[in-house]
Amino acid sequence: YQRRVHGEIVMAFSSVILGLISCMSSLKIFGSERLFFFRECTAGINIFAYFMAKMCFGLIDVALRPVLYCMIIFSFLLPYQRIGEYYSIQLLVTWYCSGLGYLISVVVNPRNSLLAAVVFPFILGLIFSGLAPSPKEFHSSPFMHFLSHFAYGNWGLQALVITEYNDYPSSLKYLPGIGAKEFLENRGYDLSDERLNTSLFGLFFLGLGFRILSFIVLYSTTPQNRIVTRFIEYIISTYTAHFKNRNAKLPDLEKPLL
Repeated sequence: YQRRVHGEIVMAFSSVILGLISCMSSLKIFGSERLFFFRECTAGINIFAYFMAKMCFGLIDVALRPVLYCMIIFSFLLPYQRIGEYYSIQLLVTWYCSGLGYLISVVVNPRNSLLAAVVFPFILGLIFSGLAPSPKEFHSSPFMHFLSHFAYGNWGLQALVITEYNDYPSSLKYLPGIGAKEFLENRGYDLSDERLNTSLFGLFFLGLGFRILSFIVLYSTTPQNRIVTRFIEYIISTYTAHFKNRNAKLPDLEKPLL
């Protein structure tokens, strides 16, 4: 069974690689056409139609990228789970990370977007995957447990582990002391079907949420509706004024108080 544990670790790392590729390749959907988009907005382009057209075009990459990935990784690892199950999980990982890439492309400056597209998927996919620290250690920390709900590494690896475990033969599941069930439960994994469904829905709705946030930010930063920019400028100006007033009230320590 130890060989199979190493195989799941390779699956986790390869999912992180797929997430990095998906996030970085999604930057060009909006980031490379930002100036063109602003110019067309002044001419009266429908922002929602533009956004939906980009989303539909991006779905082609979302569907095809896991196919090429599974052709390489699945034949190399030879896991117990069926290729359809493996593809569906990696499809949701790609869905999540491409949505994260869309959000980064409309929020982060284009000069720093590539760096952000590497750092965030790496943190969300590897640190919160459950390899180290384990899911049991995450549950012991309320803050880390909360953050893990937004990480594709947490949901993706749990789905991979559960589907792989469900297809194990009984000889691997229930061996006393070294069985898969005892080993995974000691690490904090919930092997129920409800947890599998939660992991799949978590990946889907987080990816959908990133796309909704991308549309809100894209709509708000148009020349006609710079809501986000004005809000940030208001926060900065308020904080700056408060800081200046605070410094003005401080006594001059170089002068005598009397």
